[in-house]
Amino acid sequence: MSAVLITGCSAAGKSTIAAVLARRGLVALDADDDPLLARFVDAAGAVVAEEPAAPDLTFPHGSAQRAIKDIGARCDAVYSAFMNNAGAAPELAGPADLSSLVVTFADAFSSDAMIRWPLPDATPEILREHFRVWLTPYVELGVLWKIHGCDGGAAWLPPAVVERFAEIELATRAAIHSLTSDDGVRYAAFEDWLGMQMPDEPCWFLDLVAVAPAAQGQGLGRTLVRHGLERARADGYPAFLETGTPRNVPFYQSLGFQITDEQQAPDGGPTIWFMQTSRWPR
Repeated sequence: MSAVLITGCSAAGKSTIAAVLARRGLVALDADDDPLLARFVDAAGAVVAEEPAAPDLTFPHGSAQRAIKDIGARCDAVYSAFMNNAGAAPELAGPADLSSLVVTFADAFSSDAMIRWPLPDATPEILREHFRVWLTPYVELGVLWKIHGCDGGAAWLPPAVVERFAEIELATRAAIHSLTSDDGVRYAAFEDWLGMQMPDEPCWFLDLVAVAPAAQGQGLGRTLVRHGLERARADGYPAFLETGTPRNVPFYQSLGFQITDEQQAPDGGPTIWFMQTSRWPR
């Protein structure tokens, strides 16, 4: 069995190349897929390395040079991917972008625990209406960003908007409660609990980031996150986020976020990771 390690900088299209090679019968690993490259496993579960690296050997996202040095010798080949969508840059979203971004977010979050727990019976149509309600005030406030058309989007809230977050979120509840089968009881309890986890200190808040399924793996999400981090850094404030998706944790860690807390939501809800960057000098 031939093993191939795909390396390259962020947004290089490694996952796409890995998928093509895998279809050709090779065991192909995207170097960004697992923060612990001691465990090489492809989508089918095939072992990539007969002699795995030491258990404590870790690699930052996109660390091509170290990956080649420490792991490449164990593989039959090392491929380096070219950049893909490298020139895409975030743009402020306007009212005309809302309908397209609603579809992007609804599709990207269709199985997300933080959406499915409070809205367990949501159909695709309900998810789209949910995001229409959720994203509309962000467009009005000028905190919703788009990239590569509307293939991706992110809601980055600066400290002044974070101070009003409870007010903004509460104003959407009546419309969202009407989409639920329990008149919003579970949704309200979940949002109330999340609200209590917000940092006391001023921060930038990455409330939402999404990339359309067909556009994933091209670095658009990473670019959207970095865009907000640059603004937070310029302000001298930390950035904060919440995620209920385990595979997102190492992705955010690779961008400088650290886990500040990990809790299970009340009443048997999903596990949520709360993550924050360090405060930058002002």
